[in-house]
Amino acid sequence: MGYMGLSHWVESDGAADFRSELQDCPLDKKSIRALIMKELKNGGNCYNTSGPVNVALVMEDEGKEWGNEGDTTPIFSKLLSKKEFVAILKGLDGQIADCDNKSEWVGDDDNRLWHKGNFKRMKAAVTKTAKKNGC
Repeated sequence: MGYMGLSHWVESDGAADFRSELQDCPLDKKSIRALIMKELKNGGNCYNTSGPVNVALVMEDEGKEWGNEGDTTPIFSKLLSKKEFVAILKGLDGQIADCDNKSEWVGDDDNRLWHKGNFKRMKAAVTKTAKKNGC
């Protein structure tokens, strides 16, 4: 279906799918880091969010419970190294840069700027988490 918003992982099919994969993944450094790097290769399209956006949306929700009791987003950022954080931030920077390229953007300026603002919010959240984790 795609995405309806960028304020929470539930608004994106791609982010919801990534969260589900994360919940099924063993919570060890090797497995989590591999899952993150795999997701970052997801380029998305105009109907689906990209891997960096999916990771950032889910990271914003770490440790929080959703809907059903026990449906908690795993705390995975503590298992990431500087390499993964740099890759996530680089991917978000690419999304922000794409918003500056008006010729590649379908829609009006309000839509483009709305996306850019959300990508910047996600970048700030990932940067804060990286610093909190000593990266």
